[in-house]
Amino acid sequence: MRRAYRVIQWATGGAGRNCLRQVIQRPDLDLAGVWVHSESKVGEDAASLCGLAEPTGILATNDAAALVALDADCVLYTRTNPYYPIQADSALATTSLPDELEPVVAELVGLLASGKNVVSLTTIPLVWPMAWGDEVFDRISAACDRGRSSLRVQGIAPGLYSDALILLLSGMSERIDGIRLEQILNYSSYAQPARMRLLGFGVRPGDFVDRSDRIRTIYGPSMQILAAELGSELVDLKESVSFRLTDRPLDLAIGRIEAGRIGALRIVLEGSLDNGAPIVFEIVSRVADHLAPDWPHLDGREGFRIELAGRPRLRVELDIHSTDGNGIQITLNQAASLAVNSIPDVCEAPPGFHWFGDSPVTIGRRLGPAFAAASR
Repeated sequence: MRRAYRVIQWATGGAGRNCLRQVIQRPDLDLAGVWVHSESKVGEDAASLCGLAEPTGILATNDAAALVALDADCVLYTRTNPYYPIQADSALATTSLPDELEPVVAELVGLLASGKNVVSLTTIPLVWPMAWGDEVFDRISAACDRGRSSLRVQGIAPGLYSDALILLLSGMSERIDGIRLEQILNYSSYAQPARMRLLGFGVRPGDFVDRSDRIRTIYGPSMQILAAELGSELVDLKESVSFRLTDRPLDLAIGRIEAGRIGALRIVLEGSLDNGAPIVFEIVSRVADHLAPDWPHLDGREGFRIELAGRPRLRVELDIHSTDGNGIQITLNQAASLAVNSIPDVCEAPPGFHWFGDSPVTIGRRLGPAFAAASR
């Protein structure tokens, strides 16, 4: 039996904590180290950073050089990044490449060049590397060659619901006349005040800042993937945003939102293939289910709806409701599971950048006791 893969957890934010917990609990993975951004976390045992009781003996550090020097097979990279605007010569361009992207690319290049394989969960546009521009992708490819290492970027959207799953469904189509994705989530239990304000929740209408270009940055790569894999090109991509106000005070995880503040957001990305077939992504976010009842909804549930128009017409709904948390918490854990489950494949892959189109299907590798008992 192969030895356990040695993993360094790089950052312990929302997604990182989920990853860290899973790595510690997996018998085929061995935690080698933990990088943290906050000084207050330095010296903490890894277990305490992700809510586990039994200490691991691995203490968090912000000494990146010391971690790079460790003998490890893979870095699980979940450092929180801004929603980057994409490079000006990209098909998704909204503005020029920002300065804050450079440290992230430099960090990834350094990790890969050191010989560490990397599974990344937060560098979202890298799911489709062409969105970053040739110069960035060339640097990453050169680092993989230098370190004989591999990089794979995982995610829920992009990385699964908004691209991989749609392409899987497309295999049952004789003809595709259009693609539609609806993401419907409730943010009432999302305890991240800064991110909530960034999205626009709780602000006065006059203070709202249209950040639909950031949504374009996140979901645009998925639309490019779909077009490319279907043998076409994405054209005429545009975005629009609308909001609805709260009709009464609402008490949320971030505190109270008064009446008359923004409580529901709808961002629509509309493009088409070069044959005219439309691709529409609709991102609907609420802090209360009763807001904007005329917008897409799942009857009080949360999840994703995919529709492929054509022959045949395919429509799939994915209900992600769980007693373990709200949709945001659930998708964070789903994304973490995708990343952790892909570690063995990335470690065994040839050097270079890999995406779901040229990689093995990510398979869950851990059975719960109830399922295991029932299957005997």
